[in-house]
Amino acid sequence: MARARALRWLIALAVALILPLAALLLGAGLTGRDHRAYRVLSPEDEVAVAGEVLPASLLAEHYQPHLYLRPDTPSPALMWVWYEAVPGHEGISLVYYHAWEGETNPDPGLQSLYVLFRAAYYGYPLYDIEYFQVDVSRADGAVVGLRFEMGATDNYFALINEHVVVRLRRQPGGTFREERYTRRGRPLGQADGVAPLFDGQHVRVGVQTWNHLSKLLGPADSAYRERVTAALRPLSDDEYSRYKFVRKSQGDHRTRESPWTLPLATLATFVFVTLLGGVLYLLRRTAQAR
Repeated sequence: MARARALRWLIALAVALILPLAALLLGAGLTGRDHRAYRVLSPEDEVAVAGEVLPASLLAEHYQPHLYLRPDTPSPALMWVWYEAVPGHEGISLVYYHAWEGETNPDPGLQSLYVLFRAAYYGYPLYDIEYFQVDVSRADGAVVGLRFEMGATDNYFALINEHVVVRLRRQPGGTFREERYTRRGRPLGQADGVAPLFDGQHVRVGVQTWNHLSKLLGPADSAYRERVTAALRPLSDDEYSRYKFVRKSQGDHRTRESPWTLPLATLATFVFVTLLGGVLYLLRRTAQAR
């Protein structure tokens, strides 16, 4: 009798611990499919840049970053690169989303634990998608701004990588002023006279970490010599919603998810599952009593 009672308490404790987590995962999985809240150009829309009229698709090709890996930093495949062309009064923001087949944490245990959360919160399939924003001047076609996220260190295999937001703005002499922030907006530092490497209009970018955070390449980064390429294609409104871009890292152009969506979905799921479990339990007890 005592053993049976102890077993019932253990089962009740397990349910009490697992049920809220299951409700959270289900709530996360059912939400996050918000639609894009800002205007983007279609691939055929024409844009006047530096006195030349180009379709948005060709403009995105002209400024697409060139991506490089180090030979000793293996990565899942880069499948394609989505882009958005966001019009402004004086320029065009080209936002590139590198869609990797996945990401592989160096610790297999952490990798296994993180998979379930990623699938629920960010959506399935488990693509790893990181953005890189290039701002182009309409007047002369120059790259006047860059924005992306990098790791706190250059260690590709660090188990946990803090996301550092990096923003660069072009200065009159042609170099850039760089500012770094936490994702919550706290300043981390700044520097003038930054000169990223370009191949024509294509900025050279290194894949810095296993979760594909970026870094600008300079003369001292010769280890980044393996070019990574993939097809470029526009990010449709349906894809934006289906792949939960509202929950992914975003540049200057953002769609904000309501802070109430996930808690309310989790609560509703918890209440529904609890009531369903209670009804099934009562039905079982009633059947046993007969």
